[in-house]
Amino acid sequence: MESTKKIILENQSLIYVIRHFSSIDETCTLELKNQGYSDREIQEKLKTLGSKFNTDFALSPMSLVVELSKRKPKLVIEQANQRTAYIYEFSKQIGCDSICSMDELSPSLHSNIQAEMRGDYQVHSIELNTFLATNQLVAVVENETNKLITLFPGRYAPPFPNVQQSEIEHEEATKFWEQHLFIKPLSHE
Repeated sequence: MESTKKIILENQSLIYVIRHFSSIDETCTLELKNQGYSDREIQEKLKTLGSKFNTDFALSPMSLVVELSKRKPKLVIEQANQRTAYIYEFSKQIGCDSICSMDELSPSLHSNIQAEMRGDYQVHSIELNTFLATNQLVAVVENETNKLITLFPGRYAPPFPNVQQSEIEHEEATKFWEQHLFIKPLSHE
């Protein structure tokens, strides 16, 4: 199995990556404030819907990147966009996954599936009381520079279909996103 090259976490990526954390440590907070982000902006990112790392597993992207440098990934996926996805597996639950297969839902829930836009791509979503526990995480890095693009708990999900993908990758991504959806917390309105 290919080992992970040293992942580079650039300062400008930090604000993007923390959306997969529900809280962060003081070092991470100070770094973001030094970059000019306010407490309000940091809290907004931390409250972003989606998959989250458990606080007993990781409190900053910086410490998590250091931990990953000591591990070998379970799986390495080369993407068409000159990026590589490293999938790591742990012996304990590390967070919650916000993506699931429609086949994992009971038939009675299928009528609750909604369509929504994520950027320029329409995806499926559903509101549920709980997310799925996961022991996996995905780190996506640029091939040439090894700069971290994203880091999140949960299963690997290919990029949304796009023109940079080969025909095969486009078909696989389209099929994946037709069969999977995002889980959102149930709103209590």
